[in-house]
Amino acid sequence: MKIFRVEKKIDAVKCEELLNKQIKFESKYDPNINFDANAKDFFDASAKNPDTVLFAVEVDSQIVAFLHGYIKNPYKQITKEKIAIINLLYVEKTHRNNNIATDLIREFISWAKTKSAKYLEVETLFENEVANICYKNLNFKPMKITYRKDI
Repeated sequence: MKIFRVEKKIDAVKCEELLNKQIKFESKYDPNINFDANAKDFFDASAKNPDTVLFAVEVDSQIVAFLHGYIKNPYKQITKEKIAIINLLYVEKTHRNNNIATDLIREFISWAKTKSAKYLEVETLFENEVANICYKNLNFKPMKITYRKDI
């Protein structure tokens, strides 16, 4: 297994394919997710920002997972420290339960520390039990709750 920062278009395209799988997976939990959404060029656009990173995992010459994250200080007047945000994390089903997500998160934490981030946040859907268990096992603590109502 090899973790690397995605810098080549061919690797970004593979990550976009995995992101499309993630969109389809999450659409079963959230009816507002556009099932027909396409991630085309998403990573290219975010690559221009120095406070954004995309890591991928390669196993047997195939990209099987990715993590996309960024640094923010959303309320500069209120919060004192930068926050590292895991925006997207996906591991192919056939490669889950092999600590790939854990290793990606550790790599992201190392990168975030070089950007002076003091906190790490991630959002996941309430019904995504696998992700929730993963984050709890990595000592993430619930911080916020988002409520939604049909109108």
